[in-house]
Amino acid sequence: MIDLPPPSTVPIIEAVVQCGLQRSGVALRYEDILQSDVLSIAASAGASDTMFECIRLATWARAMVEFEQPELKDRYQAYENAKVGGLMKAYAQEKLRKTGKLDTMPAYSPERPLSEYLNALEVFCGLKPGSAFEVIGENSFTYKSDFLTFPIKPGAECLTDAWMASDMEQHGISLVFIGNAAVEERKAD
Repeated sequence: MIDLPPPSTVPIIEAVVQCGLQRSGVALRYEDILQSDVLSIAASAGASDTMFECIRLATWARAMVEFEQPELKDRYQAYENAKVGGLMKAYAQEKLRKTGKLDTMPAYSPERPLSEYLNALEVFCGLKPGSAFEVIGENSFTYKSDFLTFPIKPGAECLTDAWMASDMEQHGISLVFIGNAAVEERKAD
């Protein structure tokens, strides 16, 4: 079972001040479009990389975080992505382990063509090879537009768990999503 930290019960501003931020440099607002609170951290708050874990725990499941300083914003985003990515991978591996599938999941190898590995994941999840994924670059792939439909197709949850549980990301392979406009452009070509 994956242990997620419980959301803090301390008010967000108070919690991040306990992390070492200056109260005058932080502000909390609600964004309708995001349906979320957003914690803004100005340069005057005195944030540093050593505070990232404390800030993440103080805001986890309660608010999004934005930094005024672009370099801190980028480093925090990379830190957050690594934390979330690790949790997602562990969660997906646990789901596959519970169903008895983790030990039989195909292993990724950089020597193997990406399309061949993706086909193996599709077969692993009971799908026809080439039915769900499409390679769109040397190190990237996406779901085929006709695969991502509602109701969700059989095997889709397994497939999502399988790529999240794999070590493709460690080899620089990424799942990307193409916006609707790009899909329409490709159809017109």
